[in-house]
Amino acid sequence: MNKKELIGKIKNCFDKVPYPGDDNLTIHPLGFDEEFYIYIKGKTWQELDPEMLKYHHDCIGVLTPEGFQYYLPAFLIADLREEQGSVISEMLIINLSGCARNECSLIKGVSGNAWLNERLKILSGEQKSILIDFLKYCRNFAIVKETIKDIDTILEYIENNKNI
Repeated sequence: MNKKELIGKIKNCFDKVPYPGDDNLTIHPLGFDEEFYIYIKGKTWQELDPEMLKYHHDCIGVLTPEGFQYYLPAFLIADLREEQGSVISEMLIINLSGCARNECSLIKGVSGNAWLNERLKILSGEQKSILIDFLKYCRNFAIVKETIKDIDTILEYIENNKNI
């Protein structure tokens, strides 16, 4: 699958996801991501500027499960439109792989597995499939062995937890 086809699948798959509401976007709406929260508040995922998403690439971890589902396509498409990928996929892969290994706690008091499971649970089967396709696409172009290992960790976790 090429970039154009993957972008089309992402758009079609996430097009009907409802806006989660201003109070259900980020876990820390007045913390370190306040600028990000203010930027996304009231905006559709299609309206978000790719440059702003690159700037706020580290905020993907503070999106609520519903915020993650709603804004994930904007992050994925912004990354795919870059010539060689961007910090967006790098941060997404780091967050997801760390959570799959239960090594990280993106949100204080929440285990990595719990963070990841909450987000996987809300994604439809088709949306999980799109995420898998995106990760496989990234894997094809990864040059750093650690990135490939991280992607494999995420893919294995999703495969082993299909019932979430």
